[in-house]
Parts: sequence; structure tokens; C-alpha cells
Amino acid sequence: MSLLTHWLESLSYELSATEKCLRKISPFSTCTICQDSCEVQAITYKNGSPIVDHNVCNGCGRCITTCPVQSLQGQSPIRNTLNGVLILDGGPLPTETELLHLYKCGIRKISVTMPDTKMTGIIDETNALLMRMNMDPFVSVPAPDPAVRDTITLTRRGLFSKLTFESKKLALTTIAPAKWHFNQDKFRRSNLFEGWSFFTIVLNTESCTLCETCFRLCPGQVFSIKGNNLNIDSEKCLDCLLCFDVCRNDAIKVESNVQTSKIETFSIVHCKCETCGGDFLSWTDVEICKSCQSSKKNNILNFL
Repeated sequence: MSLLTHWLESLSYELSATEKCLRKISPFSTCTICQDSCEVQAITYKNGSPIVDHNVCNGCGRCITTCPVQSLQGQSPIRNTLNGVLILDGGPLPTETELLHLYKCGIRKISVTMPDTKMTGIIDETNALLMRMNMDPFVSVPAPDPAVRDTITLTRRGLFSKLTFESKKLALTTIAPAKWHFNQDKFRRSNLFEGWSFFTIVLNTESCTLCETCFRLCPGQVFSIKGNNLNIDSEKCLDCLLCFDVCRNDAIKVESNVQTSKIETFSIVHCKCETCGGDFLSWTDVEICKSCQSSKKNNILNFL
């Protein structure tokens, strides 16, 4: 199937946010990553959920590579490669996650035909992450022969600059959606390099009430309870910050930190409340759950 047919099929299903969107999971989410990454400002928020203005969206797919939970459905960026060299000759700026994915796919060299400060910064930051994992960084190489580059540009990037929004509207009405082309899951950073984690979860046990809200909502399933242990698996962290957003006690933080993966274990106690009879978790053996303690403390009869 031709590149043109693939591209037109991708247009037939406009960019949208699925139910995996953090803002759809919880009203406390403050995530704006997709909006911040959009170079044409096509994404806004309505009633807490992301809305894509399809009259503005150019279909570049950059936002798809940035979403920490892969909730955006659409076509990811189409990049030009030649003999193992990534050729950045226009189009959306790459993201760290996209470059890490391309590295995993075997790309080790990058040719930037029109370098700028932002591009250089992204490549440098990605290389810093790779070197923290004891891996060779991307190497900058000269642009390929102009004749070869022009051929690539004409067959790939030229489609995006020459085809108009009218072509997009035509595709939407004539070609069936091709969801099987979508590949946003490959940008889940926790799956890219086995044995390495990009983030550290810092839990303050003095503030944490073990309410389990962050445990249940975490898209990466970082938290698990096994017997009398609370395990935190940093390798699974997606940096979505939902745990931080939903915590009412400021008991949890997520810090950028490339390191070999490890599971941190905390001792917990399974208790049964003598007041309400409910089961709850605690750091020590106590008789009354936090909810009943709070209700008793705030009962107006205590002040009469």
C-alpha cells in the first residue's frame, strides 16, 4: 500500500482523546502536556477535557508522543530515515520520548538540516538520559546528498506541505478509519528500556494516610499491596503526576531520576475499625480508621 494511501487513511480518523486521558480519570488532574506540546495551539480544554480544533490541527502527531498515558489517538509523526540516519528536515520538533523510541528501533545518528536552539536542546537532553543509562548518545552527522534528500522530501514531507485541509476533508468522507495504523502505545516510556526507571516516587509516610486513592488511580500500576508490604515499582512510573494531583495531604512527589529499576517496600498493617467495622490500612496497629477519627474530632457534641 502506498505512502499516500496510508497518510489519507490516518486523516480519516481525526485526533481525539480517549477515556485514558488523565483529566477524564480525575477532575484533580492538572495535566496540560498535550496542549503545551502543540506547536499550532490546536488543543484547549473544555469542562476539564482536551478539545482539538481540527481546523487548526495540522496532524503533525507531536502531542501523541508526549502524552504520558497514550490517551491521544491518531497518527504519530512520520520521520525520514536513510541508512540508519534520522533526517530532521522540517516538520514538528521531536520529543525526548520520540527520540528514545527511535533509539530503541536502532537509530543512532541524526542529521539536522535546519538546526535551532530548541532542536539542539531536545537532542542534548535525550543524550544526557542515554548516557545516564550507560548507552552511546546520538551522533550528529552531515546532511545526506542534496539529490537524495530532495527525493525523500518530495515523497514524504512534501505531502504534508502540499496537501491542503480540503484534502483532509475529502479523506474524512471517503476513506474508512484505520485505527490499526495508530501506534501511540510505543511511546510509553516505561516500556522502552527494561531495567531502567526515569522517575523516583518519594512517599512521605508521616503525611500519607494510606487512603489508597493514588494506588487505585495510577495508570502505570506503580503501587501494589502484597501481604503486609506496600511496594512502589519506579520502573512503571509514567510521570503523569496523577498521584501528586489527587493526594490531599501532599504526601507524594515524582522526581526525574534515571536509575536502575528497584522496588521500594514499606511495611503496613491491615486493621479493622472498631467504630465503623471497615477494613483499612495503617502504618501502625490502630483501632479506629482516619475517617472515624476525623468525624469524632469534628463532632459538634464534643464542644458542648
